[in-house]
Amino acid sequence: MKIPKVLFSGILGTTAMTLFSSLISKSENKNLEQSENLAQLVNRLPINISKKSAKVAGVFSHYGIGMGFVSLYDQLWKRHKLEPSLRSGALLGAASGVLGVVAWKTMFESHPNPQPKNLKVFMSQLVLAHVVFGAVSAIAYKVCPDSKKSFSSNGSSIPVGDSNF
Repeated sequence: MKIPKVLFSGILGTTAMTLFSSLISKSENKNLEQSENLAQLVNRLPINISKKSAKVAGVFSHYGIGMGFVSLYDQLWKRHKLEPSLRSGALLGAASGVLGVVAWKTMFESHPNPQPKNLKVFMSQLVLAHVVFGAVSAIAYKVCPDSKKSFSSNGSSIPVGDSNF
């Protein structure tokens, strides 16, 4: 696995997805943001946790799941000779969105005290948000240089990761 590429593209893809969901949230006047909804689910558990800690858990969970999806994409791109592209990213994002719908539905149904939510609106934007996630992640993955090389200030390559120690 190309960890720097996965981190870079996972962070960019998840951030783009979050911005997309934030825009839809504002236009629909509803809370559709994944990190915030995860934080609310954590905060509504029958445990003593601060709202700030729940928010941190929501953000880290969302980005961690994004890294997990990009790790899977990385394996698909390498093993199946798929190119990371806008098209493959959007398709993988759509598939991730379907998995996301199943996961969110399961979380809301199994949670002891879920927040009230119009799931139809939430789930439909969730699939589109994952298409954005997949497309941005694929493009970021494609443009991110491999971790085996780093570049000095004068532009010459310096090998990294092959230590002689």
